[in-house]
Amino acid sequence: MGGRDRHDELQRAIDKAAKANLGLIAMKTQGGAINFPDKMKQLQEKGFKKEVAAVKSVWMDGRIHVAVSEMTTRSDLRENVAATAEPALSSRERKLLDDYRQATAHLYCHGCGHLCETAARGVPVATVLRYLRYYEVCGKRQEARALYQALPPVARDLAAANLDAAAAACPHGLPVVELIERADRQMRV
Repeated sequence: MGGRDRHDELQRAIDKAAKANLGLIAMKTQGGAINFPDKMKQLQEKGFKKEVAAVKSVWMDGRIHVAVSEMTTRSDLRENVAATAEPALSSRERKLLDDYRQATAHLYCHGCGHLCETAARGVPVATVLRYLRYYEVCGKRQEARALYQALPPVARDLAAANLDAAAAACPHGLPVVELIERADRQMRV
């Protein structure tokens, strides 16, 4: 949660919300479960799929009340339900997940588009990067293309956008220019 630079800030905000007795929902908990084998191998050797381990770690956080996890098959549903009953992750396993989070935080948009979209002059960077994620990681290519193509033309006018400024505004160090251009190449057709 929160990427490399803002993890502590986000944890404090979650603490504050929990103390105020606000219900908290964790979304996009798996970050697409990016394949990062050297960090997830030990969890997988214990029988955890990385997607289940990520959801399990969220459920173990007593401050979080709901975890949203896309489950497109009955197998996904069974695995996620079973993860609630299995033994808790050890502190070592939790550290592996945190290492994984830190090592992959620069690979996906965290949704803080208000920081980069003003600089991008009309290109909804966070939205386009979410669609790219659907396309490349989630395997939802047709849906991603349809969503991208449904954006107004100004939102896809990369020539008028200042993507370098958007990249400079990204607190997670995403290669915004490369990602937006790749999204356009893959989804404009």
